[in-house]
Amino acid sequence: MPFESFGNIRIGYIHAMLDNYVIQLFDLKERDPSWRGYIIVYAGRRSYRGEAQFKANCYKNYLVRVRKMDPGSLFAVDGGFRDEFGVDLFYGRAAEYPPVLLPTISPKKAQVINRPLRRCNQ
Repeated sequence: MPFESFGNIRIGYIHAMLDNYVIQLFDLKERDPSWRGYIIVYAGRRSYRGEAQFKANCYKNYLVRVRKMDPGSLFAVDGGFRDEFGVDLFYGRAAEYPPVLLPTISPKKAQVINRPLRRCNQ
């Protein structure tokens, strides 16, 4: 079940979206504890090495540390490459298939900058 998608926006807006997302997830889990959250991040055509997984982990860590979500209820996923950086937030039950990854660019056509990210707000 999709919740929200966003691109390359300021960290304050990202935190606001993640806050709304986790509020909804807490509500779903209160009724049925089998609900899970999926944070799928797509690196842009030009991106840093490991950027998608790094940012997915940053967003998950924010929800675990700041919003106190159970880490076993969230999955941080590298979705591959798209023309532009993007994030998709989904919900699903444990017994259901996870969301399908929808990259639009082959890794061979992406320009990867061989420098890893070091901070979550980059």
